[in-house]
Amino acid sequence: MKVAGVIAEFNPFHNGHKYLINKVKKEYADALVVVMSGSFVQRGGIALTDKWTRSKAAIMGGADLVLELPAVFAMNTAQRFATGAVEILNASGVVDFIAIGSESGNVDLMRRAALAVSEEPPEVSERIKFYSASGINYPAARKMAFEEVAGVVIPDSPNDILALEYLRALRDTSSDMDAKAIVRKGTDHDSDAVSENIASASEIRRRIEIGENDSDFLPYYDFPVYRQDVLDAALIGKIRECGAEYIAGINDITEGLENRFIKGAYECSTVDELCEFVKSKRYTLSRIRRAAWSILLGF
Repeated sequence: MKVAGVIAEFNPFHNGHKYLINKVKKEYADALVVVMSGSFVQRGGIALTDKWTRSKAAIMGGADLVLELPAVFAMNTAQRFATGAVEILNASGVVDFIAIGSESGNVDLMRRAALAVSEEPPEVSERIKFYSASGINYPAARKMAFEEVAGVVIPDSPNDILALEYLRALRDTSSDMDAKAIVRKGTDHDSDAVSENIASASEIRRRIEIGENDSDFLPYYDFPVYRQDVLDAALIGKIRECGAEYIAGINDITEGLENRFIKGAYECSTVDELCEFVKSKRYTLSRIRRAAWSILLGF
């Protein structure tokens, strides 16, 4: 029996996810194990709905087992997110390969990039620092440095970036699991376009937030929706109360960001406003969002 592993957030579980599971089980595997983030997600913040509802949708959509990725991994960098998820699949002892949603579908290209990133030469590291110091965010700085110095193409599309990190984690953990790339169907990640009955998770979340009908894009769409605003006051209050020393020790808080968080907490009333206040060209909004919620959770 062949068992596939899928790493996902299902925020929410939509028709594109169902297509991925159906294709994997039809063509490659007899059973499928999902590692899924829980209440907090990798973009930084709480999931649209609870983990039990999302797990149930995954099971109804063809998954055979759903395992939770702890929040400390789920709400972290792509590398740490991928490593935590791959370690869980390794520890399950039953998964033969991971099925990776991908824009390119080119596992060999992503594997070469993963090897290069794992063995980052000093001259590339120095170039990354140079680009970062000039205000370029880390993912773009890394891509530019590897292509300029080492002649290695680093993927820059969202799913392929995560795929690179999954392949890197397989290598770094000496995993016995293989990997297969499944070409993403429908619209691009974070796109507001719609292709037949498939829309990106971000577009579906946007429609839900403004009350539009999104049932065409969701195979199982009757679910409760979390309200992030109930935690906004808790997070902003935590920043005001805890002080700079505490915040400076939080994951991904570096180079004086704690002071910007404290200043922003006295000028902003929502987490979205706070993160826009703190972010800069050098730091992606996702990194700032993860850091903000990590302050509340104590990571």
